[in-house]
Amino acid sequence: EGWDVQDLQFAPCGYSINAIEGPNYQTMHITPESHCSFASYETNLSLGTKPQDMEKVVSRVVNVFRPAKFSAIAV
Repeated sequence: EGWDVQDLQFAPCGYSINAIEGPNYQTMHITPESHCSFASYETNLSLGTKPQDMEKVVSRVVNVFRPAKFSAIAV
């Protein structure tokens, strides 16, 4: 019942969180570096059937990290 969550902090910097609930998962990896930072979010959750549903999720993730560049892939 609920999400099974595992998070890890890496030295010298970095963070990873993985969450599983039945067949569903969400994962986020963050590596903050002064010369090149990286953040990723991946899930198999249903994001809806309309393009604007996916746009809403991508917009939320981008607003959290505020990257200079980003890419999104939907399968």
